[in-house]
Amino acid sequence: MLPGDEITDDAVLIREMADEQLRERAFMTLVSRYKQRVYLHVRSILHHHDDAHDAAQNTFIKLWEKHHMFKGNSSVYTWLYRIASNEALTILRKRKKMPQPFADGMNDLGVSGLFHHASPGSIEQKLERAIQNLPNKQRMVFCLRYFQNISYAELSAFLNTSESALKANYHFALKKIEKQLKEGAF
Repeated sequence: MLPGDEITDDAVLIREMADEQLRERAFMTLVSRYKQRVYLHVRSILHHHDDAHDAAQNTFIKLWEKHHMFKGNSSVYTWLYRIASNEALTILRKRKKMPQPFADGMNDLGVSGLFHHASPGSIEQKLERAIQNLPNKQRMVFCLRYFQNISYAELSAFLNTSESALKANYHFALKKIEKQLKEGAF
């Protein structure tokens, strides 16, 4: 597959989902293609395996149920990331209503959030905590730009926010992280 063919191929797969005989194969191809990226995206927002797993699963359920709503104005990848972002934010809203310990998600299932092998007190662990302390939108924008190198144009498309607002969120997130790291607020 050549660069750019994936977008065309994805659109074909979405169209094939309308055909009962091709639907399951097309769906499974899209899931296989995007499951890891969707999971990593929601994990960067939620920091908890179970929540990220639920958000990713809900994203693909929505793909199955609402494939006909894809208009082709963006890539399927961008459309899925928008759905995944909304699913993660829904879980965050639900989580806010329940009392949560400070370190929720920091070390579930033997995985330490973003940095799998961070030693206690390491710069990676401090960075992870600083990221976790960011407001939800800033955390999402920071993680998508910094760790996944997603362009502001793509972010704008799937978060439905202007590029200038996203740049501001990223800038403020960087400043907050720098301040927390300098102050050693951990």
